[in-house]
Formats: sequence, C-alpha cells, structure tokens
Amino acid sequence: MSKPGIFETIKFDAGEYGLLGLHLKRFAAAANFYGYGIDDLAVQDALARAAEQLQTGKAYRVRLLLDKSGIRVEASEYDKRKEPLSVRLRLVPHNVLSKAFSAEEWHYKSNRTVDMQGLKTAEEAGLFDFINVDADGYVLDGCRSNVYIQAGDELFTPPLKVGVLAGVYREFLIKQGKARERNITRDELFAADKVFLSNSLIGLALAELGK
Repeated sequence: MSKPGIFETIKFDAGEYGLLGLHLKRFAAAANFYGYGIDDLAVQDALARAAEQLQTGKAYRVRLLLDKSGIRVEASEYDKRKEPLSVRLRLVPHNVLSKAFSAEEWHYKSNRTVDMQGLKTAEEAGLFDFINVDADGYVLDGCRSNVYIQAGDELFTPPLKVGVLAGVYREFLIKQGKARERNITRDELFAADKVFLSNSLIGLALAELGK
C-alpha cells in the first residue's frame, strides 16, 4: 500500500511563519506515523527559501507537503475573513469522524474525502464551514477548523479523544490556558454566549451559527 501524502498549512504574515515550532512538531509526528524519513534541516531550509520569495507586507497561506517525491512548499496570498464567520451544523455518522480515523490519520491524510467534500458543500452554500455533530448529539469540529463555545469567561473545545482535528492553533490556546477541553452538546452550542472557530490562518474567529 502506498503512503499517503501529508501536509501542513502555515500562515506567513509580517515576515514570519506563525506558530512554526508547533507546526514542525506536528509535521514530524505525521511523517513518523506514515514511515517517512525526513531531515529537519531540509524542511527548515525549504521554508526559508520559500519565505525569501514572499512579500513582507502580505499574508500567505503556505502549505508544506511531503510525499514520495520529497518535500515541497507552496504559497498563495491570503485575505483575512470578515467576522462573524457563517457556519451551520452538519450531522455526520458517529463512525465517520470520531471512530474511523485516529487524530493523526484524520488530520494528515491529503485525500480526506469526507472532510473536503463537506468543505466544498459549505462553500457552495456561502458558508465558511460546517460544524460537525455526531449521531449522539456531540459537537466535533469543522471541515477545516476547531470549534469553541464561550461560557462566561471560559472557552471550551471538544477533546481530541472524540476524533477532532488536532489543530495547531487549538493546541496553542490550550497551552496558553485560554481554552479547555470538554464534551460539548448540540444544545450547548446553541445556548453558548458565543461560538468561535480556529485554525492556523484565521486564528480565533467569531462564528455565526445559522439554522
């Protein structure tokens, strides 16, 4: 069986890569998971060479990729999304998102057909993303983002053990003590003071939950 390609999406803004250490840690873990041998210095050199081609005054979506042909870096300009981001719920079979893949497999597979098809459908509906809810009524994640609810002064996000995306910005918020893990139900989502999404490009962004 051939190895799947893996990738890491990183924001480049104000002349630097955001949360680069966490991204490289996750990229290396994925490479090891799928049996790729990578040279850390070669990865950093590829990113440095890519950065030399980018304009300091612009923001970019940078994708670090690894497959059987080796390491490569792709970059495209990124415009900040206007908040609040429009989202709607999407009911998914329990075993599609939270049981079928480990967190590493779900995040790193380049051919995430369920996830990418969901994102395509969301964009066609004029949405930034869907918020996936399983058959038991528990909130999971978005097609390209992690989900949070604000209750009072606290932010909560579903735990990794239910199979959500192991997002770098999510990890950053938890390490900083700005978010905590716990199960979130559909009813809690609708009753929340505020709903937020996060990923490496948008940071933590306010979301508007449609019916």
